[in-house]
Amino acid sequence: MICLEVLSVQEPFYGQDDRTVLRQLSHGKHPDRPSNMRTGLHSDIWDLMLRCWTENPKNRPSMSYVAILLEEFRNFELLLGDMP
Repeated sequence: MICLEVLSVQEPFYGQDDRTVLRQLSHGKHPDRPSNMRTGLHSDIWDLMLRCWTENPKNRPSMSYVAILLEEFRNFELLLGDMP
């Protein structure tokens, strides 16, 4: 959730009271994909966040795997930045 808040500059479940948020989380609901971002949210990052929010911790990616994916994504973005 922190990653989503940092990238979107908005609290997840913005405008909803804590009780409603807790109820939604207990039913497996995750925040909606933000549409208020200037450059959008890359689908690979959104998919990674969804995997991290999986209810069963055993089905979530490890932090080392997340770090590898983010580094690969960063390198890809840097490569694209060098293109004319």
